Amino acid sequence: MNGVPLLRREHVVVPLETTSLEQAMLALAERLVATGALGNSIEIGQALRNQRGGAAVRIGADIALPHFRTPAVETVVLALGISREPITTVDPGWVPGPRIVTLVLAPAEATSLYLQAVSAIARALRTQETVDQLLRCASVEDVFRIDALARLEIKPRLTVRDAMLDASPAASPDQTVRDAVDLMLRSGARALPVIGAKGEVLGIVSEADVLEGLARAGGRYDSPPALLPPLRVRDVMSRSVLCVADSADLDEVANLMIKKDMGEIPVVVEGKLAGLVRREDILRTLYGR
Repeated sequence: MNGVPLLRREHVVVPLETTSLEQAMLALAERLVATGALGNSIEIGQALRNQRGGAAVRIGADIALPHFRTPAVETVVLALGISREPITTVDPGWVPGPRIVTLVLAPAEATSLYLQAVSAIARALRTQETVDQLLRCASVEDVFRIDALARLEIKPRLTVRDAMLDASPAASPDQTVRDAVDLMLRSGARALPVIGAKGEVLGIVSEADVLEGLARAGGRYDSPPALLPPLRVRDVMSRSVLCVADSADLDEVANLMIKKDMGEIPVVVEGKLAGLVRREDILRTLYGR
């Protein structure tokens, strides 16, 4: 699964000829304007002067990471500059000041990508070895010889649609439990969505539901198949079932599975079963298997 490159050569300024952090941010914003990535730098300048709309994260002694959300950009953009000498900041405890400035701008509504970008940069610059390499850079090409910077990217937004199993086996409420178990064994599924005549999800029947249903009906696990209670799926299925839309964020669904200890969740589109998303499907998608 390929990510979206975050740093472009035309957005790197080496050397960055400024003496203050505010000037550095404006210089980087002007570079973004010149390359067409930013509509104008006026709003950024106003935000800096008014101390609104953004913040500068301090990464060690040498890196300032100012980041803003603004309608002046259409997607997340990054500009990076390296100064020959430390630059001044409003933080009296930051002496000498930083030499590396990374400016992140994102649309106001792009919260997820915005946070991904800031996190990706912080991870890329977390080692002193990478920082020292940056400080020695005398050109843009030197910057892109650093592996952590050349591979700097953010992952595209993944949805349930990217991981779901389309051809999901399903059961009907009138189906015998024996038939449902046969379907589970043939398909390798540990649970089956139970659907009505119009494709709506009525519940879910799992291996645990079958065993519990047999126990309630007085069945013995050592009984021959012919003597097991003649149960229907409706007799054992769980009627309270959580469904997700195919457009739901995959990370949110994965967290939901962890919190609820769920192995699979039915996926619906316009109220009808569209497939199933399972833990193994999510892992396969994340790791490209």
